[in-house]
Amino acid sequence: MAWHTLFSGISEEQREEEIVQENEEEQPQEGYSLLPILRELPSLLRNSREGEEEIPAPQPTPVAYTCKEILTNSPFFRSDSLQAFMIEVALRAEGKEEIANQLQAISCVPQGIWVNGKNPGWEVERVKELVEKANLQGKIPVFVVYDGPNHEDSGWRFVESGKNYREWILLFGNAVGNARAWIILEPDALPLAFTYSSAEREKRFLELKSAIQTLKQTSPSAKIYLDAGHSQWKPPEVIAEFLQKAGVAQADGFSLNIANHQPVNEQVAYGKAVSQLLGDAHFVIDTGQSGKKVEGQQWCNARGRAIGNLPTLDTRDFLIDAFLWVKPPGESDGTCNGGPPAGKFWLDYALQLIANKS
Repeated sequence: MAWHTLFSGISEEQREEEIVQENEEEQPQEGYSLLPILRELPSLLRNSREGEEEIPAPQPTPVAYTCKEILTNSPFFRSDSLQAFMIEVALRAEGKEEIANQLQAISCVPQGIWVNGKNPGWEVERVKELVEKANLQGKIPVFVVYDGPNHEDSGWRFVESGKNYREWILLFGNAVGNARAWIILEPDALPLAFTYSSAEREKRFLELKSAIQTLKQTSPSAKIYLDAGHSQWKPPEVIAEFLQKAGVAQADGFSLNIANHQPVNEQVAYGKAVSQLLGDAHFVIDTGQSGKKVEGQQWCNARGRAIGNLPTLDTRDFLIDAFLWVKPPGESDGTCNGGPPAGKFWLDYALQLIANKS
């Protein structure tokens, strides 16, 4: 599921081409069979694969809250098709109770549900099902519309620009309907536009602005946050200008730190600087992998990451609408640092994220 791969933290020219891959796997549907995962458990349980650098074996880390407490108290929806949850179930079926219990620090936490326009018919049905389940639970689903923004122009990797993109956004918005939902719109799309030509940049702005308008019309109860990268990518004045031109005033705010691991306090300061330039625009922060400061500019399966604070609406700051887990911790950024393909759950890495939590 390459559509989970988010490129943040270094210049786009330096990103390895092998990480930029097509979305060849689809997100598991609700009720997806556990048999394929059970078959893969032997490889998932290895500390490393042949020829790859071994990740230090994690030590058990106590979970601060029980799974039931997390799911009951959170305002957000945890999908049963979350890979970490499916792996946990499979581990228990194999009698791996200790590892399954450790994994609950991730598998029990509500996380972003990633969608794209590559297969809109299937995606729309999945969104409708998830919206219905979330509504029955009285929870808020967090959707992440990620169509793989190109690095060199305003196109997308998972859907064609123009008519096809507009139709996909319309279909998605209608699928959400009048349900409560939060939508993170196109991670990386604005920061990447910095390298475009002026004409391509304007196309990106107009397409995002149109997407916001469509979602506000079709999903009037949804909150929409246009992605703005993170504090180590673009200066506040640059990203604020881009956000303004892309129609953030019609959205509910902007999002920061998606799939990255920048410290939360730095994102708060950066977000406030951007917000001030936009007349006190609100924002949300992805805290899923921000539990420990990581030195250097490594972004892809960076060593030393740790899971961060749980998702919450209680941010103690009126400008920050929520701390979220947008990118599911444990899902690989790509075949770097010994990782499996982008979007595939990497159990060893997930357990290390848990062990690193201080």
